[in-house]
Amino acid sequence: MKKESVFEIFLYVISFVCLLIMGYEIYSCKYNEKILDNYVYTFIDDDFICEVVGNTTYEISINRTDKNETNLEGSIWKITNTDNKKVYEVTTNEDGDACLVGLPKGNYEVIEDKAPDGYVRYSTKHTFTLNEDNQTEHIHGTEINDRIYLLVQVIDENNVPIADEKVMIYQNDELIHTLTTNIKGRVGLYDLERDAKYKAKVKDKEYEFEVKEDSNIARLDIITKRGVK
Repeated sequence: MKKESVFEIFLYVISFVCLLIMGYEIYSCKYNEKILDNYVYTFIDDDFICEVVGNTTYEISINRTDKNETNLEGSIWKITNTDNKKVYEVTTNEDGDACLVGLPKGNYEVIEDKAPDGYVRYSTKHTFTLNEDNQTEHIHGTEINDRIYLLVQVIDENNVPIADEKVMIYQNDELIHTLTTNIKGRVGLYDLERDAKYKAKVKDKEYEFEVKEDSNIARLDIITKRGVK
């Protein structure tokens, strides 16, 4: 009878230890991992940056920095599934990171909707497809884009817009684009390189322009006479 009591006590101790181990494992899983469709995502520095939106493992991650590669918090990005037209929104954390996981496979467009306060919006639109061969897409948005946007407005001496005016764009004295102004006398072009020399020609006059270091836009306002070739 005495030997049975000792054995029972031993079993109680073993059972108690097992319960402690199981409790610790459950705690660890709850606070350090997130299980999605049998795929385990681990927290990074106690901060899980991926927002789970579905039950698959297709993922989009974003990192936003300034021109010095310093991470930026508060950058808002719009992610659009162009197949089902569903739109998601994420905001970068203090490490400049944001992430969506659980997305369905398909075609996507990603663009920064709002830059952090005091910064220029990263205007490049990313288009790609998530599928079995590309389950994760990573986007790195920097403060200065490699290519810039040119906005031209043509007006007369009375500040009235001139429509259907030809604007020719030259790079290193070579004609690269011929544009036509709209009813507001404006025309835009998103196809210019940074650190390149450009000039615009309207009728017989030439206008050189440049892009400021802290901007992704070159603006050119041209005043000319109506009906003059």
